Amino acid sequence: MIDREPPLGHRYRLPEVFLSSMPDRGPLFVRHIGAARPASMRVGFSRHACSFVLSGRKCLHTRGSVHEVEAGQAILYRAGTEYITEDSADYVSLLMFLTPGEFGDFLRSQGIPRPDLHEEQQLAIADLDESAIARIARLAEHVATFGQASRQVRTLEAYLVLQCLFDQHGSEIFAPLLSGQQNTVDLKISEALEDTWSSRTPLSEIARRMSMSEATFYRHVKRIYAISPADWINERRMMRAWYMLVADGDRPSQVAHEVGFQSHSAFSQAFRRQFGVPPKDAGMIGLRQELTASRKRRTS
Repeated sequence: MIDREPPLGHRYRLPEVFLSSMPDRGPLFVRHIGAARPASMRVGFSRHACSFVLSGRKCLHTRGSVHEVEAGQAILYRAGTEYITEDSADYVSLLMFLTPGEFGDFLRSQGIPRPDLHEEQQLAIADLDESAIARIARLAEHVATFGQASRQVRTLEAYLVLQCLFDQHGSEIFAPLLSGQQNTVDLKISEALEDTWSSRTPLSEIARRMSMSEATFYRHVKRIYAISPADWINERRMMRAWYMLVADGDRPSQVAHEVGFQSHSAFSQAFRRQFGVPPKDAGMIGLRQELTASRKRRTS
């Protein structure tokens, strides 16, 4: 255990340091190689982050405490926090970034209960089982080879990774990502969207329930998600439709009704615009085995 704080070193703001070459909407995945960065850095997070250590070691300094992390472990960082880090020369990890709103969407869409928060937590460190390590290693290799996938695929990958953490450690693992954000406007906005996305409730009515003008509601959603409320609702419907088709094996006609479409033809057209294939071919997009395995773990 290292009991000293290293020199300040370089300062990085994450994920902003990566955004010049990456999309700025939706979850982001970044393969981090310790040898490519200064050994000692001060890093701050504007989004929630999960770091999955694939090799080497990391030392974290925060609030007078020191934490050592090694290969096969995950670190969950809360948005708005800052740390001094020291990485070994052979350190390699996969970083995943998502906004508090995107994380809240995951919890509600998967029906995961919020953990009881007894005290504020800034980070959590957890072991990963072999299946999670293998999945993350494959994802890291894909990112290194092909770069960022589409927003929809990145969101599904993020959900699967978070589901792996929940399956192994329960909702308590997410306590740092929830500390300090109850009863905030952002959380209420994301809850309002999640409660109404499949009901065709007019945006003006959602805004009224939030005691906001429609323009104010629009600005908040745009700030949280970087897209309009209408685009968020459409993407949420399409993500849920994809999951129902691929993981649950539901019929397209049933899915169309469940995600808020009044006709199968309108749903089929929207799905094709979003993913490039009709609903009946959703399995061709990929991830069928991973989604099905995740579903089996939750129901076993």
